[in-house]
Amino acid sequence: MDNFCVIDQDGGKVKVTCTANNGVRANVAVGVYKHHPTGEWELVEQLNLVTGDDGEDAKEVVTSPSTLIGKFITWNVNFCAFVPGAIQSTITIKFSQDGVDLPTTEPTKKVVSDPPKCQNGQMGNYSDKLKFVAS
Repeated sequence: MDNFCVIDQDGGKVKVTCTANNGVRANVAVGVYKHHPTGEWELVEQLNLVTGDDGEDAKEVVTSPSTLIGKFITWNVNFCAFVPGAIQSTITIKFSQDGVDLPTTEPTKKVVSDPPKCQNGQMGNYSDKLKFVAS
């Protein structure tokens, strides 16, 4: 079953935010896709988010909210712990519009125990998607 995010098609731009806590950094590839009846996927827009020392990054989706209805957004998060003692982290992907967090039908976060260490060249991965629907 698909995960859904309800947006106001007449509202402002949708913002995607990634947070990673407890000494973990994340690099996120975000894609907006149209799924054709033939089964083909067409990339409509691409974003990249990188959490730094503050553990957060956010970008607005350029595609208008009315055009986003029925489209999918995917995220592929590569992450690692830059603090040697990191034992657990939560990586969250959030969506907001006009300053208000948008609900999703399924959680868009991953709790990571013993995250891979950056200094060892190791990376973890978290990928998922959801579909935008009108309010």
